[in-house]
Amino acid sequence: MTAADIESILGEWMKNAPENLVAAERALEPGLAGLRIYDDPIACACAADDACLLSLADNDAANVHLMMPEEWLPGARSVVSFFFPLSEEIRESNRKKDGIVSLAWLHGRIEGQACAEAATRFLAAEIGKAADVVIPTTDERYKVHVDRDAPPQRRYSPNWSERHVAYAAGLGTFSMPGGLITARGVAGRIGSIVTTAAIEPTPRPYEGVYDHCIRCGACARRCPAGAISEDMTKDNARCSAQLDIAREKYPAYYGCGKCQVAVPCESRIPKRREAPAHNASQ
Repeated sequence: MTAADIESILGEWMKNAPENLVAAERALEPGLAGLRIYDDPIACACAADDACLLSLADNDAANVHLMMPEEWLPGARSVVSFFFPLSEEIRESNRKKDGIVSLAWLHGRIEGQACAEAATRFLAAEIGKAADVVIPTTDERYKVHVDRDAPPQRRYSPNWSERHVAYAAGLGTFSMPGGLITARGVAGRIGSIVTTAAIEPTPRPYEGVYDHCIRCGACARRCPAGAISEDMTKDNARCSAQLDIAREKYPAYYGCGKCQVAVPCESRIPKRREAPAHNASQ
């Protein structure tokens, strides 16, 4: 099985899944009923013993509490990571500069999370027909370590990080404030599984943890909470407070996402500006 097979399995499920549409009874306004949440997903894979997974505890985007695949599932052979890109309709709705999260984006955050989890369970069941599978983020052993003395961007450290695993699998690299920039951009959700099935590893098309980020500062300028600093780190407490503003009016919802839209990495890997050509006549 390959990453392309995984994409096909998830893509077919997404095309027919009611979870990928905003239900009329859940719509925050009538025009949002039937809104498509995700476009076609992308997937990558790495071997469970890939040295990159071990290195993630010792680099600029460190996660020191990351449990290795073999700890989650004895006999693990592969880690599969996948990205669900938010639909153009949802992304477009949240591009305004007023700092107010769009209602469509709130659906993408809440119903989108439920949809991503359902898709992950479906994939696990499909692969589980021939191999053992674990979904770390829904496993009872999953937990988040909190270090109040650590810098804000490293204060919360889960023992399974979708972004870190996705980096190791070849899905994308980090943005300076911590998002993951994939071939379909940064606006979306990430999922993963650990399995004893042999999934063909995906070549990593990068070497550094920030290779896809052009450090343009657009995400910092877009942040209504000022949570992203000039050195492009993120204050998670400020970010969390901004996410919760929507709860005042819509108690079951939270979200913001302004830093993920109207930026060069919204839906693709941003292109770097080429240096001006040398003018020999000067």
